[in-house]
Order: sequence, then structure tokens, then C-alpha cells
Amino acid sequence: MTRFVIAGEGRHAATIAAQIEKLDGRVSAICCNVDKDSYLGSVAKKNGYTLIDSGILRDSNKTNVIASLNADFFLNIYSPTIVAGSFLNLFSQRAFNIHTGKLPEYAGTHVHQWAIRHGLSKTVATLHIMEPFVDAGDIVGEKFVKINDDDTGVSLYKKVTSAGEQLVLELLPKLINRSKIETRKQNLENRRVFSSAQAKATRIDWASNSIVIHNLIRAVNYWPFSSPTYDVMLDVPRIGDVQLLSSQVYESHVNGTCGTI
Repeated sequence: MTRFVIAGEGRHAATIAAQIEKLDGRVSAICCNVDKDSYLGSVAKKNGYTLIDSGILRDSNKTNVIASLNADFFLNIYSPTIVAGSFLNLFSQRAFNIHTGKLPEYAGTHVHQWAIRHGLSKTVATLHIMEPFVDAGDIVGEKFVKINDDDTGVSLYKKVTSAGEQLVLELLPKLINRSKIETRKQNLENRRVFSSAQAKATRIDWASNSIVIHNLIRAVNYWPFSSPTYDVMLDVPRIGDVQLLSSQVYESHVNGTCGTI
């Protein structure tokens, strides 16, 4: 029986775990934030999966915890945890990660937001082999996702993560049947890495193009949830900071000074 360790968050990881069982595979363990992800934790307990806090994946001294499971494959389903190289060494060429952007051009975190901020009309969900060098492993598959004019950070995230889930569902039968997996290497000369620190742009440059400002605002709109990166704030006299969640671009001239109400 083919055994899997899944690191992840929420319903995407739960869906993939259920599909593994349907295909007569076995989920050896679920690694998640035990304190925060009550949904995935409850799924693990209900199905008798070993539940492990994902924090151990950062600790190279805890490699034996995963090694003792004798799993065949490791799947990272949107877990934000940076996995230590010692764990990945247990699964050489057998650890897979879903990324919410095109590689190697959009490596790093929250890159779907950057796709909006850069004015792209489409982005990519990427499935790749995991290596200690983050987001640099060989590419297993891609699915293109259209970016609509009214997409926000949260709507695009839902679309890209769903596309990534589909990539893994398509991969599972090949893994369980031990079929050959076709991959291609990344051209790391084109690699760009986006960090959370780069995304923390909270003030608008009103000298910017109106489209640039509009994309900055909609990329961070996660309503009714909080943005994982930054908030766009407008300093309103006698009121203070006001958070901007949406905007609209007018082709005609509007009277008034930029950045005022």
C-alpha cells in the first residue's frame, strides 16, 4: 500500500486525503497547525490519521518522527511551514508542493497578489518537486487561471488553490501506481522571489498610474477576512486612517485632488 504524509491547511488537504483513501492508498499522517486548524485536525482524528503539529517540520532534530512512519510520498498542500532539508531528504524526488504562481518568475509567498499588482491577465498554479532551495524544484504540472478585472486577492486565491488541488488529484493515481512522473527543470536565471516584507505597501503613491493604484487595492481585498500581507490606508483629515477595500477606475477626469475625499 502506498503511504502518504500530508502537510497542509483546511479543506484542500482534507479533499486530497480522502481521494488517497478512495484510490486504496493510505494517509500515514496529517501535519497541520494543531492549535489553529481545527477542521483538518478533526478530519485526521475522525479517520484515524496520525496528527502531527507542522512545527516539527522546521526542526531537523525531529526527523525521526516522520521517518518512523515509513511513508512513500510527502505532499505539501498550502502549508506555510518551511520544511527542513533533513525531512526532504527522506523523500528525495518524492515530495511535492503546490505553488500559487508561475515558477520560476513568481517564487516566494502570496505571489497571486503580485500577479494582480503587476496587472497580469492570467496566473498559474504550479505543482513541483520540493527541494531545500524553496520553490526551485522540477515542475510536475501547471494549470492556468484567468485573472478577471474584478478579481480580488481572496477570489484569485480561491481560484488558484482550487487549480492546484486539481493538479494533485491528477497526480495521485500515478503515484499510487508508481507510474513515471514527467518533470521539467526550472530556468533559475529567470527566478524572482517575493517576500512578505516586500508586500507590506500600506500607503498609496498618488503619482502612480490609476491602474497601478487600483490593482494595489484589489490585490489586498480579502473581505470579509483579514489580508495576510498588508492593508491599504488613506489618511483622512479629522478622521485618521481609513482602510480601502475596493476601487474603481474612471476614464473621464474627476474633479478633486488625488488621495482626498
